[in-house]
Amino acid sequence: MLASSNNTPFSRSSLSPLWQRLADSPVVLVPEKPLLFQITFAILLVSVASLSRYLFGAAFGITSVFLLYHPAVLIAAWYGRVGSGLIATGLSVIAATLLWTEPPLWHLNVHDWATLFLFVLIGGFQCLLIEIFQRAVFAQKRSKDDLAEARERLRRYAEDLELRVQQRTIELSQSVLELEELSYTLVHDLRAPLRAMRSFAEIIEQDYGAKVDEQGKDYLRRIREAAQRMDELIRDVLAFSGVSGQQVLIDPVDIEEILNAVIRDYPQVRMQHAAFTIVSPLHKVHGNRSLLVQCLSNLLANAVKFVPAESKALIRIWTDSVSGKVRLNIQDNGIGIPEELHRKVFEPFQRGHLDFGYPGHGIGLAIVKKAVERMNGRVGLKSQPGQGSTFWIELLAAAE
Repeated sequence: MLASSNNTPFSRSSLSPLWQRLADSPVVLVPEKPLLFQITFAILLVSVASLSRYLFGAAFGITSVFLLYHPAVLIAAWYGRVGSGLIATGLSVIAATLLWTEPPLWHLNVHDWATLFLFVLIGGFQCLLIEIFQRAVFAQKRSKDDLAEARERLRRYAEDLELRVQQRTIELSQSVLELEELSYTLVHDLRAPLRAMRSFAEIIEQDYGAKVDEQGKDYLRRIREAAQRMDELIRDVLAFSGVSGQQVLIDPVDIEEILNAVIRDYPQVRMQHAAFTIVSPLHKVHGNRSLLVQCLSNLLANAVKFVPAESKALIRIWTDSVSGKVRLNIQDNGIGIPEELHRKVFEPFQRGHLDFGYPGHGIGLAIVKKAVERMNGRVGLKSQPGQGSTFWIELLAAAE
């Protein structure tokens, strides 16, 4: 029974390294030779063949005229390249006809002429095949060298690129750190005069209220409210920046526990006229607790804020589980958002409610979107004017 080709000692994989070493050796990889070398080498080989025929022909019973000239042509074509092989072929024809044929060249019979023509044909064919083979070997060698050179250039380029990326990353990190420090400094410096404006307005109202008429009191109230709005806006911008730069650790999180804590502890959602319905159980998710607290507090604050004044805020919360993900839905009975503004409401300083009777700066939902993206999740909404809104957050599901 024949053994498998993969187990034989002469399989292609075992011969490949041997072939590579042989192809790179001087035995096979013969470069082009000068014309003088080709002529000299051909004359030497034909002379050796003729001398061997003279010395050993009778002893070994060599009767063929061209028997020893075939190796001479082969060796000349291999080591002297095609020019030396063709010269050796011609010299062999001359030597054979002059030294080993009895009648003169013009008296040769048809058989002798056929033998002579066949020798020339075989010699030329040998030279051509050997030249084609050696050119192929040289082409393979050049390709191998070019590939090695290209790999080396690519390696150097990759190392240089990695060095540049590391350097640019360090420079960028330093620039970002400097900008963050500058922004926090500016923000705190901006909040100080705002607090002073609000405080002085309150002092004037308290100490000089009797001397200020109703219009003056209205101006003071507007100053206080404008300073308060600006201070809140600065705090929102700080919160948005904090979400962008905050380090995020993803762990299994119990959404229901976070929801109950936000409803219980956060004053902006703990309103007397709001009713919360949590459809238990809520599926657990992979997320970050502090980011989820920020998301849910902002969404719930919007849900209880954007309702008509005569209506009671009704908030319904539930989760859906689909394809390894959990979607947390927060549905309200608010004033709703037009469909053309659904994307804009998640951008900074964009509001979905054109009635500015509702307070806000358009940062809360941008914070929600950024925080959810930091947790590798998605956020969206379904809403129509006058029909309430359903905001949803989609995160990877965690084991129950």
